[in-house]
Amino acid sequence: MALNLSPTNYYELTNSYTGSSFPLAVISSSSDLELRVASKDDSSLSWQFLPAQDTTKYNICTNYEGTSYCLDVLGNDKTIPHLATPAFVTGQQWTAVPSEGNTYKFSNDYSGSGYYLDIYSDTKKTIMSTGGHSGQYWTLNSEGEQPTPTSSTTMITVTKTTATSSSTTATTVEAESIPTATGASGGTSSTSSSGSGGITKDGKLGMEVGLGVGIPAICVAILAWWFPCKSR
Repeated sequence: MALNLSPTNYYELTNSYTGSSFPLAVISSSSDLELRVASKDDSSLSWQFLPAQDTTKYNICTNYEGTSYCLDVLGNDKTIPHLATPAFVTGQQWTAVPSEGNTYKFSNDYSGSGYYLDIYSDTKKTIMSTGGHSGQYWTLNSEGEQPTPTSSTTMITVTKTTATSSSTTATTVEAESIPTATGASGGTSSTSSSGSGGITKDGKLGMEVGLGVGIPAICVAILAWWFPCKSR
């Protein structure tokens, strides 16, 4: 269900297993930008919740080292959460389930219902797991709102594109903008154009000029032929 959260508010995410001193962070050595909970340091992340296309769900997004990302799971392993470029994919469509003590459980459409954001008890890395483990219960610790976006503020756009033919791709039909203080836009959109058939405006003008000059010349030629014939 939707939490009715402001998309300009930042939140730190902690879970009931490790407590409030261990927020959700990125594993800087991971090529896939996998996640863990860790003591607060430079790898700790602040998160924004943006209503997804299905307004009962959220894109959960953050900024890491100047680039904007959204919470996702690996395509070849739906149990491993990681940071990914914002995109219209099921792994970035998250449902928040209210739970005990003002906590929430988070599931995504790709992993499927029954799989919730959790952590391993030893490595503290994140995993999508079943059951009712304490690591699945997350607290949203508000860090305050971001100022109104300005010209120096980058906007992430999550887009949905639809192919209309083998050679044409429609432009964005659904878009969601995530304000971030810094970082390049990770959203993509496909645009296409096709030439129009028929006569162009300049071609039409050329035809009109040609007809304007050609018709009188033809008339003169006909008259030149007709008068000698008439006198015979």
